[in-house]
Amino acid sequence: ALVFYVNSFTSVILFLLLARDWPALSRHWHSVETTLGRYRYPGGLARKTNRITFIILCLFLLEYTLYNVKTGLIAARCSKGGGLDVLRFFFVNSFPHVFDHVSYSLPVGLWTLYVNLTCSFTRNYTDLFIILVSVHLAEKFRRINRRLATVEGKDLPEMFWLEAREEYNHLSYLTKIVDDKLSKIVLLSFGNNLYFICLKTLHSFDPLLLVVGSAPKPPVALCGFRSQTP
Repeated sequence: ALVFYVNSFTSVILFLLLARDWPALSRHWHSVETTLGRYRYPGGLARKTNRITFIILCLFLLEYTLYNVKTGLIAARCSKGGGLDVLRFFFVNSFPHVFDHVSYSLPVGLWTLYVNLTCSFTRNYTDLFIILVSVHLAEKFRRINRRLATVEGKDLPEMFWLEAREEYNHLSYLTKIVDDKLSKIVLLSFGNNLYFICLKTLHSFDPLLLVVGSAPKPPVALCGFRSQTP
């Protein structure tokens, strides 16, 4: 849980720092767009951007909803009472890192759920932001390459190649600037994804360890579960 919340907080800080440099970066990007006027984005790129955004956010909401539905069903099955007792069981077992140190109350539980949802969204938004910036830069390089592919083998004047090289240099320099501004966010995203992949892989081995007996330990009762931050 600590890694999860620290990662989300760090993402917010890095985006705030990026926002400070964003106007200058936007102006430079616009300048390059003007220079590369012949390589306008295809009409389908906006649809592709919307499609990527829709898919990633829908998958995030689906994962988060299913996770909490599963936890809620366990809470409904295991709580001794109904209604508020189910909510108490849900919150206490979903966020032990909070309620092991703070007395339970419904407002605190709802606030913790809101913070958890916000942090989960921040983690996914970071990945989405990197993907969309990369897609747009890659499309510019792709269009330059397509233009050069159409003149392959042709005898063209030196001015054509000087112009093509200058356009490529403009785009390469823009990519270097974007990489410089986003490098910390990319590193954080990579480290976060690698950490959670390793963590999920480790947890997936737990049932196997119990079966083969290489790590004997008493089975944990379903109603005594301690949920992990999604």
